[in-house]
Amino acid sequence: MCSRLGCAARLAGKGFTFAGELRLLRDGMGWGALQLGMMSELSRVNVEIDDGTGVMVLVIRSNSVNDYEAGVIEEAILEAGPGGGWRLALDFSEVAFLASAGIGMVITVHRACAKEKGKMVVFGLNKEIANVLKMCHLDKLFTITADRAKAVKKLK
Repeated sequence: MCSRLGCAARLAGKGFTFAGELRLLRDGMGWGALQLGMMSELSRVNVEIDDGTGVMVLVIRSNSVNDYEAGVIEEAILEAGPGGGWRLALDFSEVAFLASAGIGMVITVHRACAKEKGKMVVFGLNKEIANVLKMCHLDKLFTITADRAKAVKKLK
């Protein structure tokens, strides 16, 4: 199933503008991906359900998370959250740069999880991003782990 207009309308309603194709892809197993094709760029989040635990792992497939990417990624995560019972593990292993908008996106996702009595763990951060989050004391707000296995274990 592919929903283009619903996501596009929600993004447009939040003041985001874009030129390209926005698609939310889902299959019957609850897996999905948000893809936004923008010229030659592709920002997306792959949603995976960890076998045995039911934890939702969201793999951020973007080298940098700036204003534009943060809005797209936030929308994808907030839409996927209920499907995983708001037990979310955010994988940043492919992210080299996280702008302030990206940090804001992580805080927004954490607040949504907390509101729904869920939990969020962030993992796969490079040293620079991890240091910035620690300097901002965000490691006190949500759990940061080194890898997927530790993140999933924290969310069991």
